[in-house]
Amino acid sequence: MMTDIILKYVVKLPRSFKKGVEYIIRRNVWFQMINTPLVALGICLYRHFAMSDPAQFEAANAYIMKWAMASHDVDVNIDENIGEFMGTPYILGYIAACCETELEDGIPSMNWTRFIKAMTRLVGFYKLNRDYTGKVERLENYAAITDPAIFEKTLREDFAELIKEE
Repeated sequence: MMTDIILKYVVKLPRSFKKGVEYIIRRNVWFQMINTPLVALGICLYRHFAMSDPAQFEAANAYIMKWAMASHDVDVNIDENIGEFMGTPYILGYIAACCETELEDGIPSMNWTRFIKAMTRLVGFYKLNRDYTGKVERLENYAAITDPAIFEKTLREDFAELIKEE
């Protein structure tokens, strides 16, 4: 990432994720005009794969929600099926997964390929955390599916109204 190179060689700040989400957010303030989408992607990925402190989850969730609502770099689709995640940590997990896939592809819209990729990440996150955060029936059903083709078919049936184009 360009930010890491600038921080390491120009500003002479260490690159460390041990400092948590606050470090990433502070770093974003420095380079907001240069790479806001990249930092948001970093926070989304960090939230999914590295965080364990509940206080960091809250900071990351707040940042992801504010950024996703204001950004023109992502377009997150929500319908009544996704609405089942409301009141659980998985609604922001879904938003973060959508942001990740759209930022990686550089296209601010959801299609079936990106949606399936986002839901695969969300279900993986759910499997790792359901014992701590509680079970969600819809995600339990998805987590039980082991065949990728059946998983994709199930998502296409459940979310036919949410994603209309390929």
